[in-house]
Amino acid sequence: MSFCSGRPGEEYYTCNTYKKKGKNYCSSHYLKYSEVYKAVLADIRDTLRIVQRDKDAFVEAVLKHIDNTATKQRSQLEREARELKKRVDDLEARFDRMYEDRLNGLLSDRKFKELADKTEAEQEAARARLTEVMSMLEGNDDSRERIEDFAERVLRYTDITALDREILNTLVDTITIGDRIQTPDGVEQKITVNYRFMRRQKTAEAA
Repeated sequence: MSFCSGRPGEEYYTCNTYKKKGKNYCSSHYLKYSEVYKAVLADIRDTLRIVQRDKDAFVEAVLKHIDNTATKQRSQLEREARELKKRVDDLEARFDRMYEDRLNGLLSDRKFKELADKTEAEQEAARARLTEVMSMLEGNDDSRERIEDFAERVLRYTDITALDREILNTLVDTITIGDRIQTPDGVEQKITVNYRFMRRQKTAEAA
């Protein structure tokens, strides 16, 4: 999203991808600055109250959510690792068959080099991704330390009545604005506040 200035009270955010690439890449969603500000401030205040009420319960609840998400992600990574290992082996077998075909005169030197280069490039890419996936699977789980650190950051603020650069840089990673959706109660847009080391979601009414 990009910020568009205007007269006081009329500033808004609009989809940068839509502006640059058109409707085939994204929708023309936008939201007033005042609505984003109000929703983000309310969400931060809610989080502050939750942490202050019971920090330990907050940490455990977030960890439970992370564990559930991590279990699914680990399963996906393990499946991808198996597929990548098989792909590497299949490409190795393909190379061996091509080499035999070359020795038997079934492939010209030029064609063999062309296919061999392509096969090696695919194999390199598969191995690189496999290394990345295995690293992710073997990574240390420091979730509790990260969440407790986040909670301590939140507790630095006794009350927040306005947003400033320090608060946003300390607590918030990114903010995502969704499409405008027509509901029985009116038009709504989801504003996802991506906190540092956690995620919560708020829905704001669109003007």
